[in-house]
Amino acid sequence: MKIYTITIVIVLLLCVCAADANAVRLNRDTASDPLSGSTGYGERLPVPGEKSLEALIAKKIWKLYKIDIPDRDIHVVERQDTGQATAASYSLTYQKVPYAGLIIGYRSNYKWYELSMDIMKVYRDMRVQIADSGGAASLPNQYQEGLAFRSVYGYVHDPNIRQIRIEYRGGLVSTLQLAQGQTIYMDSRIEPEQRDKQDEQDQQHQQAEQLSRITMYSANGSVLYERDYSPVS
Repeated sequence: MKIYTITIVIVLLLCVCAADANAVRLNRDTASDPLSGSTGYGERLPVPGEKSLEALIAKKIWKLYKIDIPDRDIHVVERQDTGQATAASYSLTYQKVPYAGLIIGYRSNYKWYELSMDIMKVYRDMRVQIADSGGAASLPNQYQEGLAFRSVYGYVHDPNIRQIRIEYRGGLVSTLQLAQGQTIYMDSRIEPEQRDKQDEQDQQHQQAEQLSRITMYSANGSVLYERDYSPVS
């Protein structure tokens, strides 16, 4: 089964060399960090599924890093379900170091399977952390349905930030409200992949979905953080 990957999550240390400067990850020492990075796109049936998203995350971490993290130590923070697939943000702690991440998966016959997973180290001295990724994959059903997904997630260290506005190049805007004490945020879209598009149209669509600007506000509407990801002309 073919899987088309356009993952663009990039460590900030490397983003100065990246072709797409809008895909950033605010991590600083991934060489010494045992848990950091995008895993790309996972296996498909008949690989055994897992009973929960937490178990699926733990299994993937073990496969990639040979680090055994109990399911009970992984906490799903937020979920966005589309019927075909689910995006979920999560948190965990390993060796007293906090991490945040995002997984996109689907459920079949009461088991969970991975489409994409990402994880980043949480830095307590940073005000905001941001990760941006997108991709496409085929579901293992009789129709071989393709899904395209785009996710922005991260960690907010400033307790005064209560609202996040995420703007995409194509004009789409998402506004996230943070509950009191909420630190991990997520905006994810999962849509059927339009495979009849020509390559040029497909590329334009992907570019339109890329992150354009992110603005974070206080409860009274004051701007506390802003970053522009628009390409430099």
